[in-house]
Amino acid sequence: MKKLILIALISILASPNAASQSKNSEPIFYLDRKAVQEHIWYRIPTVYVCVGSALTEARVKKAMSTWDRLGYTLNGPIMKSTIPECLVYDSSPGNILIGSNTARVPADNAAVTRTWYNKYTDEIVSAFIEIKPKWNTRERVLEHELGHALGWDHCNKRYHLMHSIHDLGGWDTSGLRNKQKMSYVRWTLSSYGEKIYID
Repeated sequence: MKKLILIALISILASPNAASQSKNSEPIFYLDRKAVQEHIWYRIPTVYVCVGSALTEARVKKAMSTWDRLGYTLNGPIMKSTIPECLVYDSSPGNILIGSNTARVPADNAAVTRTWYNKYTDEIVSAFIEIKPKWNTRERVLEHELGHALGWDHCNKRYHLMHSIHDLGGWDTSGLRNKQKMSYVRWTLSSYGEKIYID
């Protein structure tokens, strides 16, 4: 009986239809069940909340404290910022910006976080978070987006903070503790890449 099941499974996987379906169809959600930090900050970033954002200082501090408990240091927040990068939705080296230009967030999503990083060292140099107003006060949304700004990808372990589906996520922070020590080395080689997280 086991041999029959194994043969049936191999024939399904080997069929041309199965291969074409996996290449042409979009995944519904990420299958990663372990937290993975793709890029890291070598310096302590400062959080700026751009002018026009409806987020309150108390809400931002609460989200930052979640990551503080996990060993991350974030400066700020600096509220109602008018630095030029806030106005043009651009990279601001050394900073995590939280903006209000939510036209860039796809219709069916709550938020977008962009990180810019050095391709040679994987050092994050800047991040920009956009959250739709109705999601500003939703539990865990800002905490989740700050996780992306710190380099964490989605982790589809049920009840995990970095789960890609909000309603299946929770406050499980396993695997997210900061083990990175700040580096005082400054690299001369630089070529920047951009990572976009859509939630």
